[in-house]
Amino acid sequence: MASGCEVVTTNLGALYETCAPFGTFVNFNRNLANLEKDFSITLENSIKNFWSDANQKKIDLQRKATNIAYSWKTRSEEWLNFFNKARQIKN
Repeated sequence: MASGCEVVTTNLGALYETCAPFGTFVNFNRNLANLEKDFSITLENSIKNFWSDANQKKIDLQRKATNIAYSWKTRSEEWLNFFNKARQIKN
């Protein structure tokens, strides 16, 4: 996502929380044949639409937002805050 790749994934686990609002999601289905069919259709639509102006604008916003939210600077500050709070609770 940070490099401008479009993500097509299931909504299983934390993938939705990680990729929203930019990812394209396929509802998980325990019937793997149905999941494969749904995923194939969604992926094909994503590939066909990749170069559209609207999609390219979305991908540009996705790249910028992801690089801000998940940069090393942002992540390191979050971890430092977490450890500082944990240290305060311990004391």
